[in-house]
Parts: sequence; structure tokens; C-alpha cells
Amino acid sequence: YTPAPGDTADDSFAFTVSDDRGGTAAGTATVVVVPDEIIPDNFRVEVLPNGDYQLAFDGIPDRTYSIQYTEQLNPPAFQQLTSITADGSGRFIHIDSPPPGAPSRYYRAAYP
Repeated sequence: YTPAPGDTADDSFAFTVSDDRGGTAAGTATVVVVPDEIIPDNFRVEVLPNGDYQLAFDGIPDRTYSIQYTEQLNPPAFQQLTSITADGSGRFIHIDSPPPGAPSRYYRAAYP
């Protein structure tokens, strides 16, 4: 079952089932449509004037995270950039300086 795009109202439909002995039963199925979750903006990348990347993450205050990157996604081969502890608001920032001509990088923060 796929609801119409943007439709968040519950829906229902009637159905009848039968078996090979002639038995039948009718029923109604109710579908509860759950709206798509809004993905929080807990990771931001800013390209700095010198070409470096400022990686800003939001996590749990005072928790230490590993910042990792990969240059391929299939399969991913994440490499450690650094470990950093989030501040009291949960924010942590790292500046990445990939070598000139390096392929695109995909970043993540991992715990532990």
C-alpha cells in the first residue's frame, strides 16, 4: 500500500478472502499513514575560502565522537580523521584539508 504523495490521512479498504472449500470471509483493513519524519540538520559542511571543509556536527554534550570519511560508498571504507568531544551544547567542529585533487569525501561521526 502506498498513499498518494502528501497524503497523511488514515485509509481503509474492504476485502474478501476465500479458500478452496468455498469458505469466504470479509473484512476491512485500516491503514495508518505515518508522515515522513523530518530529518534533523545535525551535520553541516561549509567550504572555507582556502578550500578546506568545516564539518559541524550536533551530538550529545560531552560525548567523544570519531569523525570519519570515505571516498567511496559501495562498499564504504571509512577512515579515521580525528576524535573530538562535543561541547556543552553537543556541538563539535573539525576542519578537514583534503589534498589537492582528492576525490569527493563522505563524512560521518561515529560513537564510540
